[in-house]
Amino acid sequence: MLNGLTLRWRLVLAFLAVSVPPVLIASYVAAVLISSSFKHNVERWLGRAADFLVSETMSSEDEADRAASILGASLPTHGGALTGEVNENSTSLRVYSDLLSTVGYDLVLIYDDKGNTLYRFGSATLDMPLPRSSTRSVFTVTKEDRPGLVVGAARLFERDGQVLHVLVANQLDDSFFAAPRAKTAIIIHAYRLQGNTMIPLVREGRGDPLTVTDDVLAILNRGDSYTVVPDKGSGGLATGYGAIRDDSGQLVGIVTFGLAARRPVFEQLIDWRLFTILALIASSLSITVGIVLASRLTGPLQGLKRGLREVAAGNYRLQLPERGGPEIAEVASGFNIMTRQLERLRQMEGEMRRREQLAALGEAAAVIAHEIRNPLGIIKTSSQLVVQRSTLAQPDERLLGFILDEVNRIDRLVTEVLDYVRPNRPTMRAVALDEIVSKAIDFMAPELDKRGITRDLAVTNGLMVEADADQIHQVIINLVLNAMEAMADGGKLTVKAEADEEAAEAVLTIADCGTGMEPDVVHRMFDPFFTTKTKGTGLGLAKVLSVVEHHGGAITCTSALESGTSIVIRLPLNQKKDANG
Repeated sequence: MLNGLTLRWRLVLAFLAVSVPPVLIASYVAAVLISSSFKHNVERWLGRAADFLVSETMSSEDEADRAASILGASLPTHGGALTGEVNENSTSLRVYSDLLSTVGYDLVLIYDDKGNTLYRFGSATLDMPLPRSSTRSVFTVTKEDRPGLVVGAARLFERDGQVLHVLVANQLDDSFFAAPRAKTAIIIHAYRLQGNTMIPLVREGRGDPLTVTDDVLAILNRGDSYTVVPDKGSGGLATGYGAIRDDSGQLVGIVTFGLAARRPVFEQLIDWRLFTILALIASSLSITVGIVLASRLTGPLQGLKRGLREVAAGNYRLQLPERGGPEIAEVASGFNIMTRQLERLRQMEGEMRRREQLAALGEAAAVIAHEIRNPLGIIKTSSQLVVQRSTLAQPDERLLGFILDEVNRIDRLVTEVLDYVRPNRPTMRAVALDEIVSKAIDFMAPELDKRGITRDLAVTNGLMVEADADQIHQVIINLVLNAMEAMADGGKLTVKAEADEEAAEAVLTIADCGTGMEPDVVHRMFDPFFTTKTKGTGLGLAKVLSVVEHHGGAITCTSALESGTSIVIRLPLNQKKDANG
């Protein structure tokens, strides 16, 4: 089945196989570990929070002790013993009780050493004898026939020989734990322990009541300040339990601390429905990324495949864009180098074939030229003798003149053919190219002016090349003549000569703004015997190419119709330096 898929879809499936399962496994493991760590930390936090609530009751005992001390110090020091009815309006101490009430205290008692109550604020009644010494504790009380707990302190004082006791306490009710009240996700319950019965006192926050099991009671009765019980039923959060003890260390109440959420967020990640959604999301992302990456990888490969087909069909000039990553770009670069080398080899092969054909043509032309020249000389000599020794009629003399003209023309053609197929070896020496160019242009200046052709010369002085000055002079003359014929109505001739130091070559450019040539003409313009002129042998530019090649140079031509022609000749620079550099 996979063998029938393209490379793109194989990459997509491979990316899907290596990405989605690891993502799911890693997500599951991470969810389990994080959930376990989160649950453990939450359990510790809940236990510490329950212990903190117990510590808050102890802090309330200290505050009550300070309040009792302040109230005791404010008792009258004159006027005899405190007497009167036991109600909140019976003495001038009402101002102090009102002040204590505003800061949250629910019970204020002043009593003598015999237990007689001299002043009371609050309706709660202690279920135990009134303390006869200074103490801080959690006291069991009854208020409105309901059992309860108060957190407070008792202080002993002497006034005018009378022993007095002051007790200040805060009832453990819904207003006691004020700090976490605004946290709606927190559940705080407080219970009074009466035998084996748990009497609820505080219920803060939303949520179900937090139960206290026998195991929790056993742990707290053992002396632990708090304990934590995980929720084993539905995988929810744990509950912290704190012990409320009186001054004798007896367990009199319990504070429970929990959270309203039934399950932590990290535990919900283990739900198979969430993993199904995660799998779908991961699969979608993997397929999308796989398609994008596969396209980026297979796109250049498809280009390489098409390029190979074109090269196989003979298109060696094809160049591919070097993209798709370093590796693919390197392959494309190698492909482009290969096609350039193949194109160069094909050009070299074509050049060698052309040279072989020209060589064969040259040998044949040389033989034919010799065979033509011999009888042609006889015809020319005989015709001249006839003209010199005989008195001919004017028509006959005119015919002999035609014969001599054609013989001379054929003789010049044969000479050009022989010069092309058997060129003179250049006499190489160091010459100044700028001087050769200036001399040639000066030589052609009268004819250029006659035709209305302006000249734009940009020649680097002292441009030394290894060349035959006469042959290069003739090359420039031939090219200028062609430019003049292309600009029959006048124009501008541009001649530039400069050095290409990197290639160690002199670059000579001769350009016109004439009629230009079509691409097929440009392709064949240096072929021997090819010409577009009504009169001409087609050997002028072929001779130019031959001279340049014998100098170890190269010649190129660019031309466009109605835009002109530019011919560039590159000749090796003279690398020899004199003693002065």
